[in-house]
Order: sequence, then structure tokens, then C-alpha cells
Amino acid sequence: MKSKYIITPILGILTSLLTYASPYQVTIENISPTGGVGITPPWIGFHDGSFDSYDGGSASASALESLAEDGDTSPLSIAFLAGGTLAGSGSQASGRIDSTLADGGAFPGLLPGESVSQTFGSLDLTGNNRYFSYVAMILPSNDYYVANGDPTSIDLSSLSGAPAGTQIQFFIGAPDTVNDAGTEINDFDFSAGNGLFSLSGGQTSAGQGNAQSGVNANVSGDPFAAFLNNPGGLNSNLNFNNYTNGLGQITISVIPEPSTYALIIGLISMGLLVVRKKIKTKFFI
Repeated sequence: MKSKYIITPILGILTSLLTYASPYQVTIENISPTGGVGITPPWIGFHDGSFDSYDGGSASASALESLAEDGDTSPLSIAFLAGGTLAGSGSQASGRIDSTLADGGAFPGLLPGESVSQTFGSLDLTGNNRYFSYVAMILPSNDYYVANGDPTSIDLSSLSGAPAGTQIQFFIGAPDTVNDAGTEINDFDFSAGNGLFSLSGGQTSAGQGNAQSGVNANVSGDPFAAFLNNPGGLNSNLNFNNYTNGLGQITISVIPEPSTYALIIGLISMGLLVVRKKIKTKFFI
């Protein structure tokens, strides 16, 4: 049998395996410049379009307040998995999947240049898990956060059945899109994450700070200029509204199953063996 008649079906099988790949990987990277802001472990959720984290100009839900002030994703996750929404109105939904991505280090969030990834074995990207949402607190701050306010703006259906390597990638926290939850007065005496940036003061436990009965609004201009007890001399790289592409990047990729990798390696080895045998046969004739 000629080697090409074996190699051709092997290549076909490889192509099918890569197309069949079903797991998905989410990677979030802090692309802020050195000395720039950090973000708490980001919360992510897959849903059918019925979940909204906030509405601009409206008060924040208590679950969003917990995340925006303290980086606590638990109340948000509970509300999400129960099928509810934090803003607007929507019917109860099922089949949602969520996670909080922490890197396991001393600071579980993301400082400039750091990234974190998580793999999801099965997602219904044409139904219950078609849309993607994210929320993360900005550090240092009292209640700044980044999120997508449109629940259907990130549509993952194009990844369903796509070959391994296919991805959706986008920036987050572009200039003038970071939000102030309007739930806590901006004050460096009670802001979170101060120690990460060599700033004095700051909250020492959750729930500290002076309450503010405000609404969700975009942060414009210098985000820290109006903070109370501003120590002055802040690193200019903390001004996230000067970041051209935003403060983060999210990549959602189709990846092969681990078992698929092993099978691919086996098929490639088989093909190489056939070619090697053919060459040896010709040499010794």
C-alpha cells in the first residue's frame, strides 16, 4: 500500500478531531502599564441573555455593591445561579454556569501583566450559555468596577462547533467605560487595595467606608482627583482613562480535549512511521 493512501485519511481524521473539540478556555489578562491599576478576581458567567449586572443611571443591586466595594463575588454568584438578574427585568433562567477566576497567589487578583485562565468542559453556546458577562472591582478604589452592561453584547454562538484555536477576544475597561457603583464615597482612607500601591490608609475589612446613595455612572477624567484624603503624588499610570486599549483583555477559545491531544500525537506518529518505512524500503531495494 502506498503511504499517501494512509497519510490522507490520517489527515482527515486529524481535521475532524480538531473540529470536534468542545472544551472552552477563558483567559483574562490585566494589560495596564507598570504601576497601573489592579483588578480583583474577576467573576464571569454564561447565560441565555437574561442576566444584566447593572443599568447606567440606576442604583446598584446589593450583590453588585459587594463586588464593587469589597471584591466579593459570592452574592453575585448566588443571584446568578438562582436564575435572577441584578438590573432590568427578566424571567427566571436555568442552566447558567459561572466562576470566579483567582490565580492562587498571595494576591488572588490581577496586577499589571498578570493573567488567569480557566477551562470549561461543556457549554451550551447556542442556548443556555450563549452569552458572556464579566464583573471585576478596580484597585485601588472604593467602588469602581468594570463590567458589560449589555447582557447580549458578547455572543459566543460562533464558537459552537468551531475548530480548536478559534477564539473571541476583546478589551475591557476602555477609557470612560469603567463604572462607579455609587454606593460608597470615594475616600482613600477607606479604599481597597491601597497596600498594593504603597498608599497609606485603606479599608482593613469588608464593609468599611461611608455609604453613598448614588447611581451607576461612568468614571471620566482623572479617576482619583476628587477622592477625599488624596495623598497626592499618585503614579500617573493609575489613571485608567489614559489606557488606549483599556485595562484588560479577555480571550475565549475553543481547545481540544486532553484525550484528543493524545490521539492526535498517536496518529501523527503512525503517519511518520509509515513514511519512514516507505523511505527505508526504497533505500534498500
